[in-house]
Amino acid sequence: MANTVCVIGAGVAGITAVKHCLDENLQPTCYEKDNDIGGLWNYKDVSEEGRSSLYKSCVLNTSKATTSFSDFPFPKGYPNFMHHSLYRTYLNAYIEHFNLRPRFKLYREVIAVKKCKDFKETGRWCVTVKNLRQGVTSDKIFDFVIVCNGHFYKPLLPPFPGMDKFQGKIMHSHDYKTFHGFEGKRVLVIGIGNSGADVGCEVSRHAQHVYMSTRRGTYVLQRTVGGGVPWDHVLLRRAFFALPKFLRIFILFRVLNSRCNNKKYGLSPNHPCQGNEVTISDDLVNRILVGSLSVKSNVREFKGDGVIFDDGCEVNVDVVVFATGYRIEFPFLDDSILTVDDRVAHLYKQMLPFHHEQTTLGVVGLVAAFSPVPPLCELQSRWIVRVFKGHIKLPSRGEMEAIFEEQKANIEEQVGKESRYTLQVDYFEYVNDIAGEIGCRPDLKEIFLRDRPFWKQLVFGPLVPQQWRLVGPGKWDGAEESIRSVDESTWRPMKTRVAGENETDGLYLPFVYTSVGVLIIMWLLSTLIYGVKVRYFG
Repeated sequence: MANTVCVIGAGVAGITAVKHCLDENLQPTCYEKDNDIGGLWNYKDVSEEGRSSLYKSCVLNTSKATTSFSDFPFPKGYPNFMHHSLYRTYLNAYIEHFNLRPRFKLYREVIAVKKCKDFKETGRWCVTVKNLRQGVTSDKIFDFVIVCNGHFYKPLLPPFPGMDKFQGKIMHSHDYKTFHGFEGKRVLVIGIGNSGADVGCEVSRHAQHVYMSTRRGTYVLQRTVGGGVPWDHVLLRRAFFALPKFLRIFILFRVLNSRCNNKKYGLSPNHPCQGNEVTISDDLVNRILVGSLSVKSNVREFKGDGVIFDDGCEVNVDVVVFATGYRIEFPFLDDSILTVDDRVAHLYKQMLPFHHEQTTLGVVGLVAAFSPVPPLCELQSRWIVRVFKGHIKLPSRGEMEAIFEEQKANIEEQVGKESRYTLQVDYFEYVNDIAGEIGCRPDLKEIFLRDRPFWKQLVFGPLVPQQWRLVGPGKWDGAEESIRSVDESTWRPMKTRVAGENETDGLYLPFVYTSVGVLIIMWLLSTLIYGVKVRYFG
């Protein structure tokens, strides 16, 4: 019986792939070339070529409610936006809870994935694996392959005129760990996405000055919005996604400019707002405000001791940090298996190559959205394994290719061919579509008739992943209670002392007394005036 699966990479995508293979009675083996699971979240003090890397101070920019795996919520005591080390602790707890660890083979690098000779009949793959400890290479045969190698390990450094003449230091944010070594320096960060903003803000507290260069501009969003509520509790709701697109963009524009006018801070793009260019940062606006950081236009060219921007402004800098994203590569696959051009992988629904005779290879994690990524990876894994098992009927190869081309054209129409957006999907539209094909999309009409308060929570509360565990394959009995307790879990970490017990006592009495007094005076004046008139004309 065909049931063996090769999972490549043990980051978030690989972990979810292993778990959901087991849920569908498939037998996964996950190969990871690093020393432990976690992928990007397996932090090291020194970056390594060919491996994902993050900086020491990195904190998640999506909240625990929307970022958790659907059948394993974060502990209620966890902070809403946690340090990367705590998130890795959560990943390990998930692995232990579902007994996944025996499925991972560490220090194993997948060298090549090729079709077996009988692929047309069986769909099987020949996987060449190298044991990095022993230096031994072996071939394995698998019925299915799930590629989860990520896309944050091959830095992208776009060329600029004069770079070879620059006398300072050039690096990528992939190699940034801490501010040490930047003290007193004049620093330029090219790129103003989440990583660029984090690096620029942290360095600006120690450098002589930091410049941030951006081609398109951005809108800055804090981790919390009105009343200190996590941003994704407000902007990731079914009620919000049900609105017409123009109204969603209008509301988003108002939210993005509620803390500061992005235009006045030199941040906002110079084209109509589409809701795509958003950078999550609690500090960027403050660093601009105190003069430690300046936002500049795109770099035109490098010179020996600095750069010249498109607007003609010249600055001298000592260090240039490229926060310009990553290339998409699958070094173990040749183009005949998976085509990638202009950072666009030719995949149906960001998951399946559509030109093979057998659908036995899928990709998890090659997707981006204005949302948390782990729930996307989890739903992709659930969808792919059900495709492998034959539970989901696919369109013809020609239809899948047409859908891919249409999606590609839509992205290019909205945001152009800029590499930052080549993986972009509409979050709710994407997960709702996948959940529908899996069979785990909740029936809101049935819930409305059965339980109005719970329906209200589903529609007007944050779109938490547990919504995809209420019904269908993979149904989890704890999903409903987890959804109901989101508010409690959100505020519990902040309840470190009794606060505000008497803060409103008497606060509104002066307003009440004043209002009553004004009403009495107006009544007396009205009575006096109209009373005099009546007596006069009488």
